[in-house]
Amino acid sequence: MKWHRFRFSKTLWIGLLILSNSSLASLSFKEAIDLAFQNNEDVLIQKERIQKAHYTHKKAQGAHYPTLTGSSSLTRSRAETSITETYSTTKTYGVTLATDIYSGNATNLAVKQAIIKKRQGRTSLKQIKLGLLRKLRESFARALYAQKYVKLSRRILKRKRDNYDFFRLRYPGGLEPLWAFKQAKTEYKEAKWELKEAEKDKELTLKTLYLHIGLPFPEKNRLSLKGSFKLFKLPSLKDLKGRVSQKHLDLKYQNQDIDWKNKAIGIKKAGFLPTLGMSSSYSISQTDSGDETKTLSGSLNLSWNIFSGLQTSNAVKEARADLIITKRTLKKIKRARLDNLERAYRLHSKARNRTTFTLLKFKAARERAMVVQQEYSAGLQSYLSWESSQNNWTQKEIVHLQALRDTWTTLAQLEEAVGSFGQGGKEVFDEP
Repeated sequence: MKWHRFRFSKTLWIGLLILSNSSLASLSFKEAIDLAFQNNEDVLIQKERIQKAHYTHKKAQGAHYPTLTGSSSLTRSRAETSITETYSTTKTYGVTLATDIYSGNATNLAVKQAIIKKRQGRTSLKQIKLGLLRKLRESFARALYAQKYVKLSRRILKRKRDNYDFFRLRYPGGLEPLWAFKQAKTEYKEAKWELKEAEKDKELTLKTLYLHIGLPFPEKNRLSLKGSFKLFKLPSLKDLKGRVSQKHLDLKYQNQDIDWKNKAIGIKKAGFLPTLGMSSSYSISQTDSGDETKTLSGSLNLSWNIFSGLQTSNAVKEARADLIITKRTLKKIKRARLDNLERAYRLHSKARNRTTFTLLKFKAARERAMVVQQEYSAGLQSYLSWESSQNNWTQKEIVHLQALRDTWTTLAQLEEAVGSFGQGGKEVFDEP
């Protein structure tokens, strides 16, 4: 209990910090998950639905208990003959106790259905959290990429400014051609524009992240995302297929629906069986003359619907057909989830492998740019060679950043395809 209070307090503190416009707030992916699970409207709505299912269960259980009814009446009567006219008043008070002894097991089955609905509500909450986790990972990855791209744009701007200053000093003395000076000036202006656009893109991606978290976006925020595009070891496709077949939340929900519809058939069959009820009542009647009558009665009621136009029989058949549809839907969903898993696994594996090559190309471009820089300073390389190496370095770094971002966006799709992945595992999907 203390741990749950600590987590809630930590989440609240993080939320207040992020909402502050005056201080620099940092946010990790795990903290974003905690905030979203506390503030996202879809999660909060589903929690209320679970609470509603809890009351539905309690209401169904109430049918097991007897009912106690109180009653009272006041009767004013008039009697008239050819000679006299008389009035009398009778007051009656009573209480009745009634209970169903047997109703074809329909009451028990209705309670079990209510329990299944509670379980389905919790499963739906996990499904919502899983979908939210995908949106959070995708939006966090795009925002983190945008943040890193802003930093890269600042470094590019510095290089372009230094380059422009270099040509501005050398051009008047005839050491550099006019076209090179103009190009350096244009590239410097373009770099300033790129930085402004990168900052706008970062703000848009952060707004999307805030939207999924469920918090208002502070316009003057100075939020900084913590973390990197770190990945855990990827399980084999065979292992993940086994996990999908056994633990996918969509399949779990569908199996619960099958269980609920089995109970529905039992409730319909109860219409073929008799019902047995018992009641007892006690009443007191008082008249104007002072007479008082006390009555105690009891009854045992047995009823049996012998013929109802085949309504009960057709209701049972209808429920059975609904069960068959649900079972076939389960098979269809299972095939679809396994197919989706293979495609998501393929995309993520491809994205992972791609980062190996983009990193090697980025390192090679950086080393070449440094060598060309030295040779250009010594007069051994032309301006075009130097410019080409610098641009190639920048481009390869951008491509590598994009590849890292894609590993997380494809991982988000894979997590959703698996149906319950290892991002925090139990603590992410299980309620405290």
